[in-house]
This record gives sequence, structure tokens and C-alpha cells, in this order.
Amino acid sequence: MKRMLNYMAPLILGFTFAAALAATGCAVRYYDADHRDYHRWDGDEDRAYRDYWNDRHAREEYREYARLNAEQQRDYWNWRHNRPDRDRDRDKDRDDRDRDRR
Repeated sequence: MKRMLNYMAPLILGFTFAAALAATGCAVRYYDADHRDYHRWDGDEDRAYRDYWNDRHAREEYREYARLNAEQQRDYWNWRHNRPDRDRDRDKDRDDRDRDRR
């Protein structure tokens, strides 16, 4: 019985750690050097990126933002800043608040 507990304790600890990590999430932020601001990658940004991909690269196979080279990422942020978007002002305010917390 003691032997089984020796194997179970690390397993339970590992699951607890994984659950805590999953619950907090991992917020990814990208810095847009051309516009000198940060963008949090969340569901809204992912939808905007998919709109961009369909708008600019409809005939190409979809690629995640992180796999784009610097020039392609810059093209996305230029497209994003020039796009009228109801979430953009809210995101900008949120990013400004996040910057003030540092």
C-alpha cells in the first residue's frame, strides 16, 4: 500500500499543477513595433486574424500567426490597425490598463 502511495503522490501533484495552469490560462501578448503598442492574443484577436487571413490569403493554406515571418506579422498589424473594428477600442483600453499595471 505504501508503495502505491509513493507513485500516486507525484501523479496527484502533477494533475493539480496542470489543472491550476489550465485554469489561469496563458495570455500571449505581441508587441507591434510599427504602432508601438501591445496586443493581447485572445478570442477576439484570433477572429480578427482569421478574417485577415481570409481577406489576404484566401487561396493559401491557413498558418498560425506565430509561424509568420516578421514582414508578414507587420502586414497583419497594419491591416488590423486600418480595419474598423468594434472590439479594437475596447482592446486598446484594456492593453493601456495592462501597461499601467507594470
